[in-house]
Amino acid sequence: MSTTPPPTHHTSHLWARAPGTSLLELSGRPPLVEVRRWTAAMLSRLDADVLDDVVMVVNELVANAYDHTAAPVRLHVLLTDGYVHVAVEDGSMVPPTPRGWCPSGTRGRGLLLIEELAVAWGSTPGPAGKTVWAHLTDTAPPADDQV
Repeated sequence: MSTTPPPTHHTSHLWARAPGTSLLELSGRPPLVEVRRWTAAMLSRLDADVLDDVVMVVNELVANAYDHTAAPVRLHVLLTDGYVHVAVEDGSMVPPTPRGWCPSGTRGRGLLLIEELAVAWGSTPGPAGKTVWAHLTDTAPPADDQV
């Protein structure tokens, strides 16, 4: 099966406005549970394991935006041939920075989790903030016993 490769870090912000992209305005800061439900509904045709990964990545991206900016937040989701693209726009110009893992810590693991689940992720500056994006494959990896 042929798949379209994910956009490079130079063009990742452009797909967020592509036809077929679903947009959720988060200006009222809805609870994360509502954001997860919306994401799951938009991508309900995905394999359950892939959907869980996408929902987890969306949750982390939106939670970071909520934590680090007071500006309105926008979530974009696009399903293309072979990939799920998610992006969160916020009003902060500060790029996300993964922290080191600390066994006793209760925060700071979100970007590390995204690094593990996504095939690519990054941040693109914009005129009024940034877009933090991630690309995930839309198929589950084979189970260990099938390799």
